[in-house]
Amino acid sequence: MIIRITALLLSVLFFLIFFVASSFSYKSRYQNKYSPKNMFPFEFNYNSRFIDNFYGNSAIILSVFAAIFYFSCFDISFTNGLIIASSIAGIVCFIMIGFLVFLPLKLYKFHFVLASIFFTSSLVLSGLVMTAGFRHYQVTNQGVGFFTFVFGVILTLATFVILMNPKLTKPIKYEQKALEDGNTINVRPKTIPLAFSEWLLIIISFLNLINMFILYSSM
Repeated sequence: MIIRITALLLSVLFFLIFFVASSFSYKSRYQNKYSPKNMFPFEFNYNSRFIDNFYGNSAIILSVFAAIFYFSCFDISFTNGLIIASSIAGIVCFIMIGFLVFLPLKLYKFHFVLASIFFTSSLVLSGLVMTAGFRHYQVTNQGVGFFTFVFGVILTLATFVILMNPKLTKPIKYEQKALEDGNTINVRPKTIPLAFSEWLLIIISFLNLINMFILYSSM
């Protein structure tokens, strides 16, 4: 129990450090504020070296490893196959998060393949934890099982709605802005559905991490 909760807390903590440190690094390098609504996770490292965002990059690697270790700590001899399947889906999901932070969109084929795997594993993880919570509530009639089931339903529906957004596959259209000197520049839209969806599903993945911990702790 102590090992799992430590891994969980470290994973969440390192992720927060990653986002804060990377945001400061991005603003320092490009004199522009980072926005998850229209910027991809990999843009923290756009045209830069690992060392340019050393603290942020190190933190996301540690966060992913802590999450993988967390899922690996579940007892594989446990008879609940849903928990084992959830652990496998969780490991795949967080490995993909790590790749999405470092794989640029210019490698669009690999990016979309890995993003698709991430989206799928995120949905599977949400669904499995939700189902495990329901099964646990059926057997024990405990409030914890009901809570994790309801929380799982919310996360699963949220993931499904995000993935069903038809704008995910649409190309990114930049807007042209006229300058005072008569020239024009391309300005990215205020929201890029694919980029924002990646961030939303990363957050949902961490919420699944917490929901799974609550469920397993009551078993």
